[in-house]
Amino acid sequence: MTGTAGDLRVRDVMTRSVRTVSVDDPVSTAAAVLRRWGVGALPVLDADGRVVGIVAELDLLRAGPGAGTSVGAVMRTPVRCLSPGARLAGVADALVQDGLRSMPVVLGGELVGIVSAADLLITTTQEDRRPDPARPEALGDGDRAAQAAPQGR
Repeated sequence: MTGTAGDLRVRDVMTRSVRTVSVDDPVSTAAAVLRRWGVGALPVLDADGRVVGIVAELDLLRAGPGAGTSVGAVMRTPVRCLSPGARLAGVADALVQDGLRSMPVVLGGELVGIVSAADLLITTTQEDRRPDPARPEALGDGDRAAQAAPQGR
């Protein structure tokens, strides 16, 4: 990944391997996929493979335990999608505004990735850890201190 936070694009941080569910899948299937892959939300696809919604953990909780409902009945729609070339700068605001943990990335109507709040945090953290050429010793000392710190609780 190159560049500064101001010129990073969605394609620079998105996850390309995306777990999805179908609009007709039962809620239990979505819950199992979320649990198995440790993700907080899944794009919902129609029969043609187009993104028609997103379903998150909270949507499933609202449906209730053991609900025999289809994903299509509990998904959030319309879903706001990003393009791979979109600037990263406004994505965090969009996630917060929509109350989501992630947003699908679509190119030409096809799902090509997903960007999560975790992806943005990782990017921000990496940006913050870049050495300051004016104070290289400060970063080096901090890294050594962090390495020497006890791990765990």
